[in-house]
Amino acid sequence: MYFDGFLCASLSSEIERRLKFSSSFKDPAQYRFVESVDGRKWTVEDADKLVSEEFKLLREKEREKGRKWVNEAAVACTITHRDKLLKEAAERECFLCEDDVVIDSSFIKHWQCKTVRSKLSGLNGLVLGCYSSHKKIEVSSKSLLSFGKFGVYEVLSRKIYSAACYFLPPPLAESVILHQTPVKCISDQWDDIRQHVSFPIFVIHPAPASFVAFSSNIGYGNFRVTSNSLLWRSIRRINRSVNSNHFVNKVIFKSCV
Repeated sequence: MYFDGFLCASLSSEIERRLKFSSSFKDPAQYRFVESVDGRKWTVEDADKLVSEEFKLLREKEREKGRKWVNEAAVACTITHRDKLLKEAAERECFLCEDDVVIDSSFIKHWQCKTVRSKLSGLNGLVLGCYSSHKKIEVSSKSLLSFGKFGVYEVLSRKIYSAACYFLPPPLAESVILHQTPVKCISDQWDDIRQHVSFPIFVIHPAPASFVAFSSNIGYGNFRVTSNSLLWRSIRRINRSVNSNHFVNKVIFKSCV
């Protein structure tokens, strides 16, 4: 058995999320939780000490516009990826996950195979097991690898994001850590990261990881409601409308010829 093949960042207080993530696995030895950095009580100054000067200016501009995508909790999330997840990925092959996804059981089985892990490492790029974009995600029509029902395709379009479930081979994980010290962008801004750390991006299709809706995963703020409340149901309806402009775990195959 390949132990701890999936690392999941999560706050220990998020019992519901941890139970849902762990329900994907038959054997608890196949995954492990790492404690997330909790930035919900950070001040602006706390977070600014950990980011580059350019990113500090971006945070200020976005804060003035009332946007939260680079707020203190978002910086803490990025620190979690750098110091908790990527640190281990720099030492061995593992999928890095956030706690709002579930993993396909057949993919978990394939990941136990050393050959699959070696071939994914051999791509020398970012492999996304869960992905989204505001634009259509275009990928090469021919898979570079296949195992079971899954194929691995190179991404041809830009502005694809998500750090919910991904794989970086150890040398590349180390390079991303160095680039993100101090933090220069949010953890899932892959286009920004690879401007400085050159690597191709691949997706696994069909996606082996899928998002799960929790009452606490709207944005990066402290807002939270119970899943049975009228307010939460209203927000879900709004979210469905907004997300109609998102492409989640969907791709368009495009010939490279």
